Amino acid sequence: MRGTIKTEYDEIYSAYADLLYRLALSHLKNSYDAEDAVQETFIAYFYHKGTFADDNHRKAWLVRVLLNKCTDHIRKSTRVKMVEIDDSVAAKNDQDDGVFNMVMALEEKYKTPFLLYYFEGFDIKETASILKLTVSAVKMRLKRGREMLKTALGDETE
Repeated sequence: MRGTIKTEYDEIYSAYADLLYRLALSHLKNSYDAEDAVQETFIAYFYHKGTFADDNHRKAWLVRVLLNKCTDHIRKSTRVKMVEIDDSVAAKNDQDDGVFNMVMALEEKYKTPFLLYYFEGFDIKETASILKLTVSAVKMRLKRGREMLKTALGDETE
């Protein structure tokens, strides 16, 4: 019995730890705080009594809990340390470092939908559900984020 439970949690951890860490790091800008947020998320999962309809439901739940943990950490923190994100994180996303850094510089309300949709592969409906926004709000934030990036890219080429 114990081996089965451990194996289930190991599989869930293996499947989602990298995704959660990248998201936490993008919000908290500190690897130690990001690791704490991921750990707290998995602790919440361990104690979660509900069931999940499918793997996408589980993934969305984990992301939502993680984002809440990040928000809680930022609120409780007396000061937010600004640390550059490692290049390895950008490389993991298989994106150009310059564009990734520009995305990371966006306001939180534009950055989070961008990361979930473009970097982590959630569709618009899933992104809206995770962020507790309407589908049209997510679409608008993605549109405005793209416009900001386009403007920033235009400024660099001039």
